Amino acid sequence: MPREITETTKSFAEQIVFYPRFRKAYELIKKGIESTTLSGKPACTALWAPVGTGKSTLLEYVKTQFGEEIIKTTNEGIFRIVPAIYVVVPPRVTTKDLAKEILRALHIEGVTGDLADLTRLVIQNLKICQTQVTLMDEFQCFAKANPAKSADEAADWLRIILDATGTPIIVAGLPPEKNQADFIYSRPLLAGRFPYFAQLSNLQFSESADGEFFSVLRGLDKKMYELADLKNGSHLTDPTIYIPLFLATQGNLLAMRHILRDALSYCLVKASRELKPEAFSASYSELHFADELARRDNPFELGTAKCLKLILEAQNGSP
Repeated sequence: MPREITETTKSFAEQIVFYPRFRKAYELIKKGIESTTLSGKPACTALWAPVGTGKSTLLEYVKTQFGEEIIKTTNEGIFRIVPAIYVVVPPRVTTKDLAKEILRALHIEGVTGDLADLTRLVIQNLKICQTQVTLMDEFQCFAKANPAKSADEAADWLRIILDATGTPIIVAGLPPEKNQADFIYSRPLLAGRFPYFAQLSNLQFSESADGEFFSVLRGLDKKMYELADLKNGSHLTDPTIYIPLFLATQGNLLAMRHILRDALSYCLVKASRELKPEAFSASYSELHFADELARRDNPFELGTAKCLKLILEAQNGSP
């Protein structure tokens, strides 16, 4: 694929649209950071969101708002200032593993010792690096008990780090499963330290121009045409596009971005550089998503009336 097309599609894939619920989650994360920083006591934010709804994108965006890392030289030596760290919690993680992940994000490698040693290093280096916030993604992996740690032990360790550093930790992860206790809010010792709570979910279907689905599509459509310098053609807010797009993705942002990115690539390799429904059909034909409403059929080949019927039936609980 030509470099120009690769760079254009990459730029498009990096676009963020701050629709109302996404902006609200961002504001609540900022609130948790500001409240903890001002008081010196933990008043942080937890964000629960299903896969593909933008939680990682949001955390990564928050990190960019704190500026770049810098190397500072003083009479005491050379050290690195790390304003914000983004940590992805590994599966089946132990508390020691997470401590090492935090240290790795602070560029401290090869550490050894017991949990007490690692905890002291985490607290010490968060202060030395003048870290203003720790952004912890896939938090459900830490919340889940395993043979090496209990959930209560994990909760107590998190409390210790929060209290000892006085700097905010923002946690984001999958929502608790049905009949499963919320790791944060079922424990008073953590609930009081995470008074701000945000949620994200799939976009809701609406044909209203004021709905969040349309809001996102308008923003992405504008960026698509600007970045790719497209000629006249279909727009994401056309019924022939947005209705089958929702049927294909159920409003999941990650799935939407896969279809839109590939459709843009398909369009750019054509001499006309005109966005047409066939680009979306071709894109979808190479993808497969879980829990599709359209099942076996390509939504972009069903017709808008059929797609809309399937969407409404699903919303109404019809088989």
